[in-house]
Amino acid sequence: MREIIYIAGYGRSGSTILDISLGQHDDIMGMGEFTNIFIEWENLRDDPFWSSIIKDFERDFDEEIAIKDLIKLNRYVQSKPLFFVSKEKQSIYCKAWNLILDSVYAKKPNVILVDSSKTTRLALFRVKRFRKFLNCKIKMIYLTRSFKSVKNSVKKGGNRSLEKNDPTFGKKSVKQFYFGYIFTFFSTKLCYPGIQTKLKFENFVANPTLHLNKVVASLGYNHVHYKEDDFMNMDAGNGISGNRARRSTQLNVTKQ
Repeated sequence: MREIIYIAGYGRSGSTILDISLGQHDDIMGMGEFTNIFIEWENLRDDPFWSSIIKDFERDFDEEIAIKDLIKLNRYVQSKPLFFVSKEKQSIYCKAWNLILDSVYAKKPNVILVDSSKTTRLALFRVKRFRKFLNCKIKMIYLTRSFKSVKNSVKKGGNRSLEKNDPTFGKKSVKQFYFGYIFTFFSTKLCYPGIQTKLKFENFVANPTLHLNKVVASLGYNHVHYKEDDFMNMDAGNGISGNRARRSTQLNVTKQ
């Protein structure tokens, strides 16, 4: 069965660094914000790993639907209650994601994937869809970060705008922040009340070895063992989207 570790929570809470840290183990592969694969479709053509996934997909996907429409369909299916989703939309969604997952697992058999798409509004029902439609075994981590820290991060601006020294996006984002943060907090608890594994970002960065070992043990992966050296000069991997750390060649988690 396909196994996925899903990072739930709000953006700017450290999901990218947690995803990359988990991915340092040989049996775990960090996928980044996996839900954004269709958004990043053209950019991923240059990546050695993802280019082969795209080739497989374009060879076998027989639906007459453009990538821009797959983006909309993906968001719709994952953000709406099931009774809003037609059988036709379900069918196309399942076919697209089954092809992608089949291709990934053909190249990385038995790997545990990490999906850091988070349970924000556009991906709220993603876990339910993957469980029900795609026969995925998903174990969830609910990652939290202090309200003040997340707000300050949002205030600085979007990751792309920061790289371009454009602060305007941050001013726009902070207006939506309060609703998004509160929505994610309550809707995650309502839709996924059984999440057993919870992690505070502040605790994780203070002692990554201790807390990551606790997390993987809580998920049932007792064979996974992290050492302090695993968090120095980490390979950012081939994860999709994520923050500026993801687009760095190397990064590390340091104690605060």
